[in-house]
Amino acid sequence: MWSLVNHSEVKAGANAEATEDTEATEVVRWEGGVPPELLRRLKAAFAQDSPFWRETNYAERGYFSFWHDAAMPPRTVVDELATTLLPLTGHAERIVGFEWWVHTRAEARSIGHQMHFDTEEASLAAGRLVHPLVSSVTYLSGGGRSDPTVVFNQRVDDLGADHAHVSHPKADCVLMFPGDRLHCVCPSAPLAEPLAATLTAASPAAPPAAQPPAAGRNKRRKTGAAGGQDTVAQAAGSAGSGGSGGSGGSGGSGLADPSRHPQRVTLMIGFWAEDVASIVRREPLGACGPVPRPTRTCTWPRLLTATPATPAAATQAAGAATSARRVAVPRVEAPWEAVPPAAPDGSGGTGQEEEADPWSCLEIPEARNHRFFLRDMAEFREQLLPSGGLEEEGEEEEEGEEEN
Repeated sequence: MWSLVNHSEVKAGANAEATEDTEATEVVRWEGGVPPELLRRLKAAFAQDSPFWRETNYAERGYFSFWHDAAMPPRTVVDELATTLLPLTGHAERIVGFEWWVHTRAEARSIGHQMHFDTEEASLAAGRLVHPLVSSVTYLSGGGRSDPTVVFNQRVDDLGADHAHVSHPKADCVLMFPGDRLHCVCPSAPLAEPLAATLTAASPAAPPAAQPPAAGRNKRRKTGAAGGQDTVAQAAGSAGSGGSGGSGGSGGSGLADPSRHPQRVTLMIGFWAEDVASIVRREPLGACGPVPRPTRTCTWPRLLTATPATPAAATQAAGAATSARRVAVPRVEAPWEAVPPAAPDGSGGTGQEEEADPWSCLEIPEARNHRFFLRDMAEFREQLLPSGGLEEEGEEEEEGEEEN
């Protein structure tokens, strides 16, 4: 696993596979499936200096996403992208809507993104667990030492995964996988460059670091490091500045120079076979909310305005889908590794010790707990719904079940 995470040049071979079927039942990666002009507009809309990050208050706000009805004409360039990618899912006839959200973090200097499942917040609050039919990641940046996306062949109730796929960012590449699979962004090894040399004054071009989520946000939260710092450099900078605790917002004294630390920008689209947006009333900048109309103080939607519908645009989109190349995603077997109990003297144990395991008293702060280390696989289910009353999709409630 760590060899694949830290070496993006690892080629598909004995430990990697690409299935030949067109159904999205496996983890697949597409290259060349995004029309060049559409990719250019998406990169501009979510660039480091885009007003999107500031005007949505990305650094402070909890999880938010946007919804588009698949039966309606595209309103934004993201809707155009979803429509273009739809044939590649293998389930075009079943998809009724697209949910999308975007993340940014310093390339090769973050602590990754926690293990999670893509779910729907309102259903989850009611004790019902539903997933997109297909989840996807479109890489708007890539190359170098970008942290990879790791997708485990593991559902909520599984006791582990027999394999996982590791996908390193590369601009114009799209990763697709079944929406009920466990996944994360795994941090790669730290860069060798001295940390102190990377700290500079805040730059207005840098997207602010993401903050820990509000209590109860257990899904696709925008966690960085503890206290909200998204990068190693930011964490060190705020610790020594005595400022706002690394809020990464308008103060930003710990932000690293973005020219030295490019951002890893990813656009996620969940392809839903159920109209989850209609479950509750949706508000802008909430889960499955509408894209707001542009105003003087909310300018970023103008950057996303859909391309006027023309025969040429339709031809280009259709051509991108047919010319997309399906490539193998490196695969690793047995991705979970058992950690032997620690010996009483603090050294690594052999797993045969009868003494109490010192690891049992280790508590990981929630803002830093990405579930890379587990005591039990049940932690994933408990993370989704701590009260435990979770109804699986398609599962009928048992008689007399206590309401949550």
